[in-house]
Amino acid sequence: MYLLLVLILILRTLIALKVEPILCDGVVFDHKYYERQMLFGTLNAPTNLVMHMYTGEVFFSHTVQEGTKPDFVIRVCDVDKRLCKDLREVAGGVAIGYDRAHHDVYFGGRDALYKCDKINETANAIYKLVTVRQIVQQYKSDRVYFATSDGIYYVHDSATHQAKIKKAANINQVFGMTFRNTTQSKYEPIQILYSDKNAIYKLTPSRNSDVCFKDRKTALRYIPRQKTKEIKRDKNVTRNSTELAKSKRIQKPRAHRMMFAIG
Repeated sequence: MYLLLVLILILRTLIALKVEPILCDGVVFDHKYYERQMLFGTLNAPTNLVMHMYTGEVFFSHTVQEGTKPDFVIRVCDVDKRLCKDLREVAGGVAIGYDRAHHDVYFGGRDALYKCDKINETANAIYKLVTVRQIVQQYKSDRVYFATSDGIYYVHDSATHQAKIKKAANINQVFGMTFRNTTQSKYEPIQILYSDKNAIYKLTPSRNSDVCFKDRKTALRYIPRQKTKEIKRDKNVTRNSTELAKSKRIQKPRAHRMMFAIG
């Protein structure tokens, strides 16, 4: 009986000490590693994600089959309750915008733009990207992000540099993204939501960040110069050749110092 109890204690200890393997299947976003959690699945190309700040609802457009032709429908989902409904009154709804000052949501369809206050008559290109599917502004920093077919970009501007477009996340086929301002955790005041072709995801700070992602501390790397070495001659060389080698050392060519940026 005593031996059985000892074996049970040893077994429990081994189970407690068992180390689970770390699975790095998250997302690196703006030099941080996140776990992702699916919120709403079985969707067809959800795009133009817009989060309503006070209700906790996310608006987006997705593709549905209407008879023999595909169509676009705007859907609204409660992130916490996981409940959704389609807004069928907006025909061909694709574009969605949010007025932070008045907390109004705007929809654009095939034949109408709802709750529109003003229309921009011109557009200036600041950078050539691949297909841009959505432009969204982050609540806290007011940084502008671009959801594109090969990842997420943002506008980088500072006092010492001109405005540039930089890549925040290397995610294939991003259809939309948005941010949620939350008070649930002081460690995660802003949640990141994005969508691919079939689902919507939320990025959560990961405990495995040090293992799964190593931050590049420098944006530049250098190729160091090679040290020059004197080439030794065979002892049987002629006197003239030996004197020539002494008077003019034969050296290996130096590699030029090169610099290149890591994107």
